[in-house]
Amino acid sequence: MLVACVTSHPPVGLSDHVTIIFSVAIAFEAETVKCTTEQPKITCKYQWANANFDAMSVYLYSIDWMQVIHTNPSASSMWTEFVKLVQYAIDACVPSFAVPVKCKLSTKPRHSRLVRKLDAKKRRIWTCLSKTPHNFFLRQKYKDCADEWRQAVCQNEILVEERVVAANNLGAFNNYVYKHTTNHCGIGVVIDKSGSPITNDHEKANDFNNHFSSVGVVDNDAVPPCSDVPLCCILDNINISANDAIQSINKLKTNSSCGPDGLPPVLFK
Repeated sequence: MLVACVTSHPPVGLSDHVTIIFSVAIAFEAETVKCTTEQPKITCKYQWANANFDAMSVYLYSIDWMQVIHTNPSASSMWTEFVKLVQYAIDACVPSFAVPVKCKLSTKPRHSRLVRKLDAKKRRIWTCLSKTPHNFFLRQKYKDCADEWRQAVCQNEILVEERVVAANNLGAFNNYVYKHTTNHCGIGVVIDKSGSPITNDHEKANDFNNHFSSVGVVDNDAVPPCSDVPLCCILDNINISANDAIQSINKLKTNSSCGPDGLPPVLFK
């Protein structure tokens, strides 16, 4: 293993510590690598706003569902056949278009374009300043650029928070708060027996261990008697009427995502 290509980069903010970036060269045995061109994955997106639900209803009404039930006696096979028929109706009556699946690494930039431009400008000035560290003009220019970059970052965070508040979406608000929470373990400050707060994870674990061991008892290897409980009633079947199904469908939200079966709520609505 060999460390090579060591370069210095600008620090974070106004810190005097330089960021070091280096590459590691590792020797390994040469292997025969077969070059293959991997085709991009394609997914299908449906335009539910332009769907022909009348034609879909006509097709579903024309199916002999009693024949489908007789040919698929088990619940799993019946559900598979039902999803297959519904999927055929969706492909025939809902417009769709192919969309390539994007790589997970190519996510949307976190900061705005102005912040990214100031960050690049700050890096360029730092590169020149690292070559001439006694240049007062460049040092002052770097300080002004760093201040401007910090103000742009704060302004960008304010705009993001305003969008979250204006959206009036509880799920988006919870996701934003969770991403900006430093402690994701879910265990906050713990108060010990003496009333002192505990913030260290190791001390929290020891305090919980001491508490549970103090309230527990030593196992005496005695099994308590357990008599058979008589069953008052047995659930043989479940009766689900058409009204029950309609009431459950009416409670669905049309803007919700698909379930494990891939069928959106707007289809049932």
